[in-house]
Amino acid sequence: TRIVPLFAYGCRRGSALGGASRKLDLSENEGPEIATLFDTGADIIHAETWLTKLDSAASKDAANAQLLVTIKKALCEFLDIAQISIEADGIFITERTGLRLPFEMLSDGYLTSAGWFLDLIARWLTLAQKNQVVITPDFMQHMRGLVLIDEIDLHLHPAWQIEIVSRTRSALPQMSFVVTTHNPLTLVGAKAHEIWM
Repeated sequence: TRIVPLFAYGCRRGSALGGASRKLDLSENEGPEIATLFDTGADIIHAETWLTKLDSAASKDAANAQLLVTIKKALCEFLDIAQISIEADGIFITERTGLRLPFEMLSDGYLTSAGWFLDLIARWLTLAQKNQVVITPDFMQHMRGLVLIDEIDLHLHPAWQIEIVSRTRSALPQMSFVVTTHNPLTLVGAKAHEIWM
């Protein structure tokens, strides 16, 4: 059992679309939570596959149904979108403007951010279940651990670079983050004592 779970995402971490094989393996041992930091071939989870599996489990179990509601709500707030729909022919998002798109049509910045965000939640939940942690509907407000992210603002539009730190803090208030950036815009959401050069 780890006292503080550690998760890390390197600058070649990929996106929510995962690797070409669309694999979903959360059961690896020996630190898959930090693989992308050191291994350029390591993938994060394929988010669509994970969400679809969770949706299937939710149709059979109330606890998984609540878990899915919580995760979809958090992802909507994190990405500033109106809705996420999991359907037979894929996952769709509805933007605040009402525009409906397939998930994979989001920009690289959105997919990269959604990728580490959903990977983190999936891996944290896997560790929590292994350690018999009770998962409550507000579990994201109580998630604890240390997350390292190289280039948190990777591929993000400048408007989103300004918001990524505050959005991350809001979504996961108890998690500790150490992130890197080369961009002063990203520091807009940080507090003075949090910035190291």
